[in-house]
Amino acid sequence: MESHHRQSSGRSMQTKSAPITPHKPPPSSAWTGPVAVPAPVKPLYPGPPPFIVIDGPNVAMRHGKKKQFSSRGIEIAINYWKAKGHEVICFVPDYYVDFKKVGELKRAKAANMDVAASKIPDNVTLINNLADEGLIVLTPPQDYDDSYSIQFAKEKNGYIVSNDRYSDHIAKAGDREAQFELKGWIRSHCISYTFAGDTFLPNPDFNFLLPPPPTPTPPQGQESVVDVINGTTSAADNAEVPVPTFADSDIHNDGAASEPGYEEADLNLGVDDLNLEDIEHLSDIDNLELEGS
Repeated sequence: MESHHRQSSGRSMQTKSAPITPHKPPPSSAWTGPVAVPAPVKPLYPGPPPFIVIDGPNVAMRHGKKKQFSSRGIEIAINYWKAKGHEVICFVPDYYVDFKKVGELKRAKAANMDVAASKIPDNVTLINNLADEGLIVLTPPQDYDDSYSIQFAKEKNGYIVSNDRYSDHIAKAGDREAQFELKGWIRSHCISYTFAGDTFLPNPDFNFLLPPPPTPTPPQGQESVVDVINGTTSAADNAEVPVPTFADSDIHNDGAASEPGYEEADLNLGVDDLNLEDIEHLSDIDNLELEGS
């Protein structure tokens, strides 16, 4: 019994001396295997973003739901394109920043006179502030502001943000060929849009055109095709190439020209220098000529 008690106590002591350690989860910083990294998004337009010209009155009236000239709509559109890295400019007639002129139009509108809502901005101060920042360009009141927008966009190889199709501008472009050319340019460089509240939404199906590839520069001393056509080659390219003469050549005193890989020829051979085989060969040629005559 005593030995059995010792064995039992020994087993109990052994059990107490080896407690079970609870499993600890690995730290969050432990390496758990390779992690898939998403590939970088490739920009849709290679190179710097193109220039954006905003049709101010068109955008303002769209944001005002065609009932009022919303100056805030212009600011929203400008901020949208600026956030995407584009250079932005907007054209509006300069009477939009004339408090006195706008006040007169508002009073005429209140008196039920026929005044278009597109002529009365709701926030002249905001238009002035955007103009002070260089984001709005004011055009003379007697001029057609759309002409400035189109011309500037063409010069900058940029795009116009507008829902206007500019049919009146196309009609006065000139002959049919000029009208067709301008119409094609406007169709491919005019970005339509809408507003969802204060969120600006450009046409999701619009695609920017790829910029033309740069003209390769010809190696020094060579002419490009454009230079040849335009006659704009440099003086170095037009310089005459000197023609080598005997004085410039490597001519030896004995009259033999030296060429690499060839032995010098003796040009002063006489009859005495011919050997017997040469003489017999010449005789055979003479005999053939006599037979053929």
